[in-house]
Amino acid sequence: MEYKDAIEILMKMIRKYSFSANENEAVMKAIGTLDWGALAKNRQKQYIQAKKEKKKKETNI
Repeated sequence: MEYKDAIEILMKMIRKYSFSANENEAVMKAIGTLDWGALAKNRQKQYIQAKKEKKKKETNI
């Protein structure tokens, strides 16, 4: 399961069910954590891609 899918499921749960204030806060924190995880994963992909491109440039020169 991807981060985006998990976030969507949690958002649907918030809309569908009535949570207490503490439960709602916990779900929102989980969504925030998943969002940061997604950002970190994307950043890692970009970093690896940039390293590959740099290496490719260096070998073509």
